[in-house]
Amino acid sequence: MGDVEEKLEGRAMLCFPQGGEWFQGYFYHDEWSEEEEDGKQARTLGLFGVEVPVDDCVRCCHGGYREYKLTVIIYESQEEASMDVQKTGGDYCTIQLTDAAAVDAPGAYVHFETSSMLTDESAVACIRQAFPSISAQCSNDLVRELQTCIVCIGHMSLGSSSTHFWSQFNKPSATRSSVCMM
Repeated sequence: MGDVEEKLEGRAMLCFPQGGEWFQGYFYHDEWSEEEEDGKQARTLGLFGVEVPVDDCVRCCHGGYREYKLTVIIYESQEEASMDVQKTGGDYCTIQLTDAAAVDAPGAYVHFETSSMLTDESAVACIRQAFPSISAQCSNDLVRELQTCIVCIGHMSLGSSSTHFWSQFNKPSATRSSVCMM
């Protein structure tokens, strides 16, 4: 595996609905900026994962192992890149590149580790504030639907051996298809 030359470190918040067929989230990281007094400028990237079916003998019956196509979105430019990741650990999850994605893109790096988890009323309050698009799509029984969601918060790293990590991003088409990084 190649060396990671460019790595972004920060915090992420991921919202998983009951069933876990997809997730939505945000990755908050600091980047160097000459315009800011302390040299740092906060930046938020969007995250959206859609479950990829895996063989039943690999998938844990309790949801402990799942694979997703993760799309990372730069809001300012509407650029995005996709990569294959695996989720392990059930609700209190870890996310990283699948073995195949790591082989196909040496030096690429994705890692998320849950440090706290919100459920029930705490999840509802967080989703209403941080994920308005999710709460807006719920039916009239909003609280009951949102109580079944889990919000995972933790440290996240994204990286690449590419000298220009963000050069791998491409503008999505009108159908929101993305160019696959891995």
